[in-house]
Amino acid sequence: MADHCPEKTATAEVKPQDPEILPEGVEEAMGRTDPCPAPKKFAPLAKQAGTAGNPKPVYDSPTRVTTQTEHGLSKGNAFITLGVDRVSNPFTGFGGRGHSHASAIDICVGMQAQRAKSYTKEGKEIFANPDPKSDAARIYMSQKSNIDNHFQLPAGRKGNTTEKEPRSAVALKADTLRFIARENIKLVCRTDQQNSLGGECNNADTSRYGIDLIGLATPCEEGIGLQPLVKGDDLAACLIEILDLLTAVVATFENSVDIGGDVRDKNQAHQHHSPFFGKPSAPDFLKLLPQCAKAAIEEAITVMGNTQIVYATRIAAIKSKYLMQGLPGRGEKYILSKYNNTN
Repeated sequence: MADHCPEKTATAEVKPQDPEILPEGVEEAMGRTDPCPAPKKFAPLAKQAGTAGNPKPVYDSPTRVTTQTEHGLSKGNAFITLGVDRVSNPFTGFGGRGHSHASAIDICVGMQAQRAKSYTKEGKEIFANPDPKSDAARIYMSQKSNIDNHFQLPAGRKGNTTEKEPRSAVALKADTLRFIARENIKLVCRTDQQNSLGGECNNADTSRYGIDLIGLATPCEEGIGLQPLVKGDDLAACLIEILDLLTAVVATFENSVDIGGDVRDKNQAHQHHSPFFGKPSAPDFLKLLPQCAKAAIEEAITVMGNTQIVYATRIAAIKSKYLMQGLPGRGEKYILSKYNNTN
């Protein structure tokens, strides 16, 4: 075997390639069955395609506009930039306006996404600023940022950032995001007593703590379409109490039906004895029927009257315990989450 050709063992892995993206000569070389294709013939083509151990060619991508306060690392259309808070051109963000304590890290792949080009048709180099809307994928970290405005997020119910109320932030954006854990994932809020700007995180105002799950990000007024999430255990307890109450109401109804049946049976079995040798005769229906009806009604009123107060009290207790919030002594097991919302 020639010196330039390494030994090819029977266990060598042959990785599949897509012929459509390879030059014709490279495809021919990869399809050869001889153990060592002629290197001189195919080396230039392999270098062009980035195969056979050759480095990949430079990807078609714009040049990122980098300021003097930024330090960047790039390869093809992948960028890691250390600098200050900036959403687009160098004048944007708190860093662009000269604020202190506004350091940032921007990790971006696919700047300008499918529209990415290195040069115009006239051969001029293309420069581009970061664009959270059109860039393919980004991880953005900032010490101080109006992150909701940067990424044009809809207003939720919890912790919306503004120019007057910025926060440290981490944002991830791509066509799809996957959070994968072999055991568990936790989303936790309000872990510290102070935020990164020195603001107090206490229970005096809990309105900004929590999670908003927004399935369709459309511009809207604050909180439109968002509803509190339901707490499963408390909802289950509420339903059990409602079912217990319903069972009691059904039992009371059945009892009333039984009483009516007893009155009817007694009415049908009622007999009078005539003065003629004490023989049985028909009762006086003109008196009997009203008396039976009166007895049945009085019995029903007695039963229902006693239970009506009990049921009304239980219904009011269920409403107060599970369905009301904010009043003293109420909402002990309020079924809606105080902190987490979704649409």
